[in-house]
Amino acid sequence: MSKCVECETGKLKILGTGGFGDTVEVECQNPECGACYEVEPDGLGDGGMEWVEAKMMDMEDEEDEEDEEDDFE
Repeated sequence: MSKCVECETGKLKILGTGGFGDTVEVECQNPECGACYEVEPDGLGDGGMEWVEAKMMDMEDEEDEEDEEDDFE
């Protein structure tokens, strides 16, 4: 993982895709920072694989939401 651009020490955790699905939303794991921001699909130096991971996380979240809706029916 890359380092946070805000504090320059914390490691970044991928949260999912950004608002339009074309960026990767990340969060700094340094408890003193905790910055959240979006980076380009290849913004962490993994050749775009970070975007694939973010997209998969979004798809899993959508499936979980659908399962929860089915449980209420």
